[in-house]
Amino acid sequence: KTAWPELVGKDAIYAREQILADNPKLEIHIVFYESCSVTADFDTNRVRIYTDCSNRVVRTPSIG
Repeated sequence: KTAWPELVGKDAIYAREQILADNPKLEIHIVFYESCSVTADFDTNRVRIYTDCSNRVVRTPSIG
């Protein structure tokens, strides 16, 4: 699995647990969507979970 669209709107910690249940080798980064800049590199071992101020997932988490 490379993307988790079903996690949009869910709590970020819950989303992290679900992604790690699918693939425990992934490195999960929880990122506040409004104010964080991230590198543009593609990493097949990383998933970024973008959240709002309520810690809800606002974009589909995906590998990269």
